[in-house]
Amino acid sequence: MPDAGITLTEAPATPAHRHAALIACLAFAAITALFAPFASSAWPNVPAFFPAYQALTAFCYALTAWLLFGDYRHGGRPAALVLAAGALAAALILLALLASAPGMFGPARLIGGDQTTIHLWMWWHLGPPLFALLFASVHK
Repeated sequence: MPDAGITLTEAPATPAHRHAALIACLAFAAITALFAPFASSAWPNVPAFFPAYQALTAFCYALTAWLLFGDYRHGGRPAALVLAAGALAAALILLALLASAPGMFGPARLIGGDQTTIHLWMWWHLGPPLFALLFASVHK
């Protein structure tokens, strides 16, 4: 039987949480400002960057899904299940995107055709906000 206590998706942010979020935002803004002058410079092509970035991002989404599924199991609230499903969907889309990228695993793609990668990229960017809207409509 699910516990009726407060779960991750319902816990209010404390002043310490808000302070930590503000510090993180300021740090990211400072890092962005530090590297902004190099934005117009051409950097060398590093073929391993895209697969490493995609795999790490998929791992982060999968870890988030795992935590949110645990939150749902603990609290039994449908809103947590919606967020968990959204994170898992994003992780799976990223893995499919990785398999559909041209030249990723040799001269051909593992799955899909010429437009598959861009469609998966679009769904990767559209899916999480849609799940967040669904979360907002389910969360009460």
